[in-house]
This record gives sequence, structure tokens and C-alpha cells, in this order.
Amino acid sequence: MSKPKAIYNAEDPALVGIAQTLVNSWTNGMTLLSERQLDAFASLFRLRVKFLLLSQVSGFQPQANATATRIQDVLDYVECNLADPLPLDKLAEFANLSTYHFARVFRTAMGRSPHQYVVERRLVDATRRLSLSDEPLAAIAHVSGFSSQSHMTDTFKKILGVTSGVVRKNSN
Repeated sequence: MSKPKAIYNAEDPALVGIAQTLVNSWTNGMTLLSERQLDAFASLFRLRVKFLLLSQVSGFQPQANATATRIQDVLDYVECNLADPLPLDKLAEFANLSTYHFARVFRTAMGRSPHQYVVERRLVDATRRLSLSDEPLAAIAHVSGFSSQSHMTDTFKKILGVTSGVVRKNSN
């Protein structure tokens, strides 16, 4: 069995976005994110590292490698298209799998549904933008893939326990 490649890749947008958010919080005296938010981002980071490790371990069956490649392609597609609608059927079509099979394979590989993953990536992207820019909340919501500023705020509140405005205020 060959040795796995290094898992950190500065080009991996998911790891970079999560790591930047965690580092920004740490350098701001842990005031940028609440403990609940830090736990959520740490979980995202662990899941991404787990996925990268699993995709690099040798000994996968050829079909497993093909599936891992398809999932990685979908993850890259999501990163490049966060602002666009990303329904399950569109992601499955991109992976060239049936909707049901794609959802099952994705959940197995990532530990969450495709929808949960997309929402989490949008949250990470919006959090990064909130902490690094003075763009209006509505503009950040749009480029991060939320249908409106209120949708982004509601999602922040539901998943992270605070509003996007609080995240911005604590990052300054």
C-alpha cells in the first residue's frame, strides 16, 4: 500500500475558506465566532479532511475511484457555482449518476446530504466575505447563493445560532 499524498492543498477552496474563518476567529481573540459556530466550522474542516484522505487512499476498487472522482468534481462544481441554484437533480446530472444513486453516494462519502453540504459551503463563503469586506449584506447573500438577505440571515440563525449581521459586527 502506497503512502497517501499530503492532504492539505492550498488550492482546495473548501479547506482554505474554513481555515481562514477559523484563523480569523482565533486572531480576533475568539470573538469572531461563538463556540457553537467554531464547533460547526471545525466539523466542516474534519469532514473535508476526511473526504480528502478517503479519496487519496490507495486500494480503492476502480468503481470506487471513479465515484470518488465524480464526488470531487461535484465539490469543485459547487465551489465554482455557489451563487447559482444547485438542486439535487442538477448535481446528480453533473456527476452523471441517477438522482437517488448520487444522493446515496454523496451522503456516504461526505456524511451529509448534498443540500446540507451546499448550505454549509454557502455559510462558509458568506462568513468569509462578511469578515473580509464591507460589501452590503444583500450583495454577500447574492454571491454566496442565498435567495435574499433575509434567507441568508435566517440560515445563519438556524445553523450557527447568530445572524449574519452579528458575524459581521464581531469581525470588525
